[in-house]
Amino acid sequence: MLLGLALALATPPETPPINAQRFRPSVDAEHTIWTDDSTVGQAKRFSGRLLFSYTRDPLVYRYDDGTVESILANVTQLDLLAGYTVGRVRVGLLVPIVLRSFGGTSEDTTDMGDVAFEVKGNILRRENDRVGLAAYGRVGLPTGLAPGLAADGFVAELGAVADRDFGPLRMQGAAGVLLPPEYGFENVAWGPQVSVRAATGLTISPRFGVGLEVDAATALGGGDPDASSPAEVMASGWTRLGAGTVIRAGLGAGLNSGLGAPAMRAVLGVGFEPRVRRDTDGDAVWDDADACVGEPEDTDHWEDDDGCPEGTQLALRFVDRQTGAAVPGVVSGIAGREVAGDRQLLLPRDSYPLQATAPGYATVRMLIDVPPGRPSERIIQMERELAQGRLQLRVVDEKGAPVSATLAIPGQSFERPTATVDRLVAAGAMDIQASAPGYAPAKIPVNIAVGSPNEITLTLRAARVAVVADHIEIREAVFFESGRDLIKPESFALLQEVAGILQEHPELLRVRVEGHTDNKGSASTNLTLSQARAAAVREYLIARGVAGERLVAEGFGESRPLATGENEAAWARNRRVEFIVVERR
Repeated sequence: MLLGLALALATPPETPPINAQRFRPSVDAEHTIWTDDSTVGQAKRFSGRLLFSYTRDPLVYRYDDGTVESILANVTQLDLLAGYTVGRVRVGLLVPIVLRSFGGTSEDTTDMGDVAFEVKGNILRRENDRVGLAAYGRVGLPTGLAPGLAADGFVAELGAVADRDFGPLRMQGAAGVLLPPEYGFENVAWGPQVSVRAATGLTISPRFGVGLEVDAATALGGGDPDASSPAEVMASGWTRLGAGTVIRAGLGAGLNSGLGAPAMRAVLGVGFEPRVRRDTDGDAVWDDADACVGEPEDTDHWEDDDGCPEGTQLALRFVDRQTGAAVPGVVSGIAGREVAGDRQLLLPRDSYPLQATAPGYATVRMLIDVPPGRPSERIIQMERELAQGRLQLRVVDEKGAPVSATLAIPGQSFERPTATVDRLVAAGAMDIQASAPGYAPAKIPVNIAVGSPNEITLTLRAARVAVVADHIEIREAVFFESGRDLIKPESFALLQEVAGILQEHPELLRVRVEGHTDNKGSASTNLTLSQARAAAVREYLIARGVAGERLVAEGFGESRPLATGENEAAWARNRRVEFIVVERR
């Protein structure tokens, strides 16, 4: 029994009918040798690669006592790869040729490997979608006869590829399912596998680049996890010689003792890879002619062929508003620069705050819009300095929160709404007006003192009036003296807002002012009272600037109640004035 056991242990292990050569190079990856990216090449163009590889110990037996015996010790292989692109789809052919497999217990051989056909389709383009995405499918034919380097049947693989560029750095990854013929031996369950590859590539210059990639797989059929889950790492580099020739080299090794993870793998190859014309920044200027890849051309009919956004040559001239003569001694600040006198600046198109001062003139503060295109000139008029005071204005709501409002201040201009003002203005009495969406316009009289800061707070109240569909909605009631058509003073501000809304909306050609009452008193008395109150409101609006032909007054008495019941709440709701849009342009 001991002799039989010894003879059994001494018997060389058989070479299983599997393909232990896991290295299947990419047909068209730009930065890596093994890991695919979403690239499919230029439409209607061929590409090709010839890769020579040497693999050390891709298939070994490891005994319980730690002894390692090579089944495949040395494999030299030539991979011929070709691809052709149609639209967003690239078809590929992979032809492996085992130049020599020698050493180990497997017999030395030279033979064809398993030929494979591949289709890869681009779904998202990096240039347009920031992230590249592609799907691929590969079918391997059982054309190989080399022991341990040929599958015993067809092999299918389906997967997806994603990548993204971060400047010169590309991150890419691929995941797929590999379906070889199932075979079980020793502690390995060879069959369906999930494979994952991740890589990063760095373009050092248009002619040089490096890459680092990791490949890993795990069998879905069980078996020893260590033996059934190979992993490998490879570092590589490439250089482009001219427009179509690329030299590639890589060196890698297995990260564990999984089946197919070699002790060492070296790759050297040459490819015919026509440079793909790209427009990375989407400015319709190809990268190879774009002096500013990554910065889109501004397309302003001024030097639009170089791919770079050009600044605008802006000339600033400062003149006296009254005489038109040049203002001497001007010092201005724009785009972080201090400029003396009239000056020409080269600025990207944008809006820039400008501040200009000159002896005897009021300080100018304004926004300068720099348009794209040909050189332009801006003439800034300056006012001779008068007696001025510093206005420090805050616009707030009723709770004290800032409100960005459109302001009207005599002698001042504002490019956009603001909640604060801090500038020199003409001294003396003036009215300051402010308006903002959702708030009632406000106007306050102020008296600006010379020199010292004038701190003023202008409070905007929430709007109580709005045009809604077929009527003007008022969010407060109009109050009258009891039993009379005399409007109470607390309703004046509300009706002033109604007048303002009518003036802001000239398209409301005719509005009916309706009066309504509660049901206390006789119906005829209420009808007469409602008519008188509607007429009183109409006259108030006419006195505030609304054209009389746009208004008609009509009373409805108690005939159109909003609430029922004999209580104060119902009566208060039914006593009302409404504004109905009768005709609109």
